[in-house]
Amino acid sequence: LSARVSMAYPVPKRSPNYNKEGFRVELVGYVTQLICLINKSPAELELSLGFKRGRLSQGWALYVLLSGVGSYDFIYQGRTRNSGGKGFDRDATEQLGRAGMINVHKGEAAQAMRVDQMRYSMYRTSGNESAFDTYMSYECAKLNQRTGPNRIAKCVPLAGGNVYPDAPGNGVAQWELVIPKEFLCVAVMNPGQAYLTGGQKSTAR
Repeated sequence: LSARVSMAYPVPKRSPNYNKEGFRVELVGYVTQLICLINKSPAELELSLGFKRGRLSQGWALYVLLSGVGSYDFIYQGRTRNSGGKGFDRDATEQLGRAGMINVHKGEAAQAMRVDQMRYSMYRTSGNESAFDTYMSYECAKLNQRTGPNRIAKCVPLAGGNVYPDAPGNGVAQWELVIPKEFLCVAVMNPGQAYLTGGQKSTAR
């Protein structure tokens, strides 16, 4: 997922079985919800997730999150329409405003801060600990969804790359895991394949 700016966290070592169906591995980085990854061609995923065009041309692996996530294990990064959560993000601003952590009428300068910066600096300014806890609990509950279409999942390209443009339009929800968590590889898509509802793979195209 979009990750123009990331925290410096240790990347777990991966075994030779990495990106094989049925294999469990510890991962960090950007995740989204399963519903955002199914029934989409590789080209559609590249656009919605914020990957450079062609990044999924060699195929991709679908992982689902198994481990529990604590309040300090992640950073809420808004939506992929802003790479790495950077820049004005309507959803982040609305949520922080409802929690009483920022003044949504204060102007674009305050709203343009990175989501994680807003979360911490505005909390310190307001001193509203209960609002901060409510906000964190809300996002943490999403990250601990383990069944259904809203469960947390990760798209891992089989090709390398480090360019993450903003996604056009609305993008999809994204969170950044900063503590290694266990994932299960449920499917590996060949070039041109999509992961369909019901766990099937489309014919390569």
